[in-house]
Amino acid sequence: MDFTLNADSAKESCRAPSAITESGAYIGQFHDAYYYTTRSGAGFMVFNFFANDGRSARLNMCITKRDGSDSFARGIVDAVMTVLRKRSISSTLGVIKYSNGNSQDVERFHDLEGKKIGVILQRVNDPSDEKYPFHMELLTPFDADTRMNAREILEKAPEAKAVDARLKTLSDRTLKKKSAAESFESPKRDEAPAHDTFVNEDIPF
Repeated sequence: MDFTLNADSAKESCRAPSAITESGAYIGQFHDAYYYTTRSGAGFMVFNFFANDGRSARLNMCITKRDGSDSFARGIVDAVMTVLRKRSISSTLGVIKYSNGNSQDVERFHDLEGKKIGVILQRVNDPSDEKYPFHMELLTPFDADTRMNAREILEKAPEAKAVDARLKTLSDRTLKKKSAAESFESPKRDEAPAHDTFVNEDIPF
């Protein structure tokens, strides 16, 4: 087998991945999945998502409030585990290095990394942040092959409907401008969602 150098292709491969900037559904994988605790005691889960088209998004969500209780977003982690068919996951200690040279001790969840997954992302505009005027938020993970979300999988739904239904009404969201005194770490959604209780025998994987 012979190859002839394609200079344009070689240069293109060296480009940094472009960011996801639009609300919508994407198929890809989490290159990194890790948890860290802030100095105030809040716990955050981070998913570095890379879509199949090469674009990426850093999805950062507060899952543990400062008092140690779960935030609403804790359920999203459970939904990720469901669509990836993971009944339990365990972390290993690791270090994340950032582009500015800083590093951070984290708990990495390798069981969630490198697996094909679908996600619905929403663009959230933040007029209070001049440096980062928007971020992408993970609304709903789903099975990349069947397009079923966690509820449809757990309830053994005959077909996937929820993802397409949510996409029909999906739009960007804009936060209210914060005062300087407001905490940056406060979770945007505090209340845990109501849900049915499943015993182990009910989980279909």
